[in-house]
Amino acid sequence: GSGSGSGFVDEDCVGDTGKTPSTLYASIDDSHPQREIPVDDDRTPASRIIKMWRDTLESIKQYIKEMYEHRRQVTIAVFLAVAQQFCGHTNILNYAPEITQQIGFDSASKYTLGITIIIGTIKFVITCFVIWRIEFLGRRSLLLGGLLTIAVSTMMLSITFWHQERHGQNEYMNSFSATVALVGMVGVAAGYAASFAPLTWLLISELFHTKFRGRALGSSTIITYLSAAIVSFCFFSIQKQLGPSVPFTIYFAVSVLSTIFAALAVPDTGGKDPDEIEVHMKKMRFWRWVHGETSLWGRSESQAYLVGQPSGKQMQLV
Repeated sequence: GSGSGSGFVDEDCVGDTGKTPSTLYASIDDSHPQREIPVDDDRTPASRIIKMWRDTLESIKQYIKEMYEHRRQVTIAVFLAVAQQFCGHTNILNYAPEITQQIGFDSASKYTLGITIIIGTIKFVITCFVIWRIEFLGRRSLLLGGLLTIAVSTMMLSITFWHQERHGQNEYMNSFSATVALVGMVGVAAGYAASFAPLTWLLISELFHTKFRGRALGSSTIITYLSAAIVSFCFFSIQKQLGPSVPFTIYFAVSVLSTIFAALAVPDTGGKDPDEIEVHMKKMRFWRWVHGETSLWGRSESQAYLVGQPSGKQMQLV
């Protein structure tokens, strides 16, 4: 056909110009030049699948790159997500009736249920108080104080169960052990309520910029659930295979290591934006040690060198 505005495909034009089949020339009308109409090259299912995999791999590469750029923040987020479960709080709260039965209480006793309610109530009250006064008390102080409380409390539980393993049970020891163990259980709940309970998600959200915050919180949640599943699943198995005191000894060791890491590597995020937090983080001893700028416990290499110089050169570090 011919005439303006017909919208026909000019086959002679296609043949004369030697264009590939991926482009067509259409005449819109007599007053407009012929325009090139691109045709989608991803027409086949195989092409679409390949493109999907390429996009996925590119997204993964970009995600890994972003994680490396924020490796300090990622390390702290993983630490908080794992340590809050491996400190033993979950099992002590969930298995409070079984633990009280192990230290001498009757499983049918009204005290067993009462102890569980008391522990939960103390945790709730302390968490509410910390949220109310968190700006005054400081995030870092609360985290370190809570971790120290958990460490001391799990040590009390570990010693109590170890003593029962070694020396057996008698009426006096049952009473004394029950008292120490109950104080330990309450201490773990209180320490957790003052530290991990209100601070884990707050610290993670403050460490990251808005662009990465959602993924950081989502990934931390997944890690938390996996850690909780491992801790809960292994509690009675470890007690049966290795002894009743071993799980609490593990929780004690994790709490001590967590306290050391928090003291050396976790900054106070209150009143700072993520950039200010990162600047402060780079000055902390653990991250300087990671980059070889100082030793973890003693003086840095540069300090040791300066101290070793003759006093006449006035290179003694003050």
